[in-house]
Amino acid sequence: MKIIVLGNGQSRRNIDINLLKQQGKVYACNAAYRDFMPDVLVAIDQVMAQEIVKNQIHKHIPVYTREIYKLESCKPYKCLLSSGTTALKIASEQNPSEIIILGMDFSSNDGLVNNIYAGTTNYRDYDKAQPPMTPWIYEFVDIINSNPGIKYTRLIDSNCLQLLLGANYEERVLFDRI
Repeated sequence: MKIIVLGNGQSRRNIDINLLKQQGKVYACNAAYRDFMPDVLVAIDQVMAQEIVKNQIHKHIPVYTREIYKLESCKPYKCLLSSGTTALKIASEQNPSEIIILGMDFSSNDGLVNNIYAGTTNYRDYDKAQPPMTPWIYEFVDIINSNPGIKYTRLIDSNCLQLLLGANYEERVLFDRI
């Protein structure tokens, strides 16, 4: 079984999500539902989780949120620091043979918010500083290192941070695999 974990970084802007869905189950984050219906959605920020419930997305697909929110029909979860790393952890718990990761950029070329939904409801404006990514990177590395039986492939653009991990992880320039 293959799972695709989709973050909302700029590197995924031109990806045809329908092609991804042909590759495996898609686990997405936050406002991704505005553009397509993933198989699983993760939202750890309360305002985003409330938006998802208001739009009744939780009635169509599993939606994971923080345990403390207790939102209608959502799956409570002990979330990590970001929706992206939480989605990666939940996907890893399904024990797939491979996880393909897109849109988790971990950096910003201009120091400003790197998110395709920046400037929309419940997101920072485009002209705001990118928050530090170091804690998210540590979570990302920990999840991958804790699951040596899963092959992780992160599709990136050529300007993204290169992470050095074990043999069960590789990075490929975007569109190299799909």
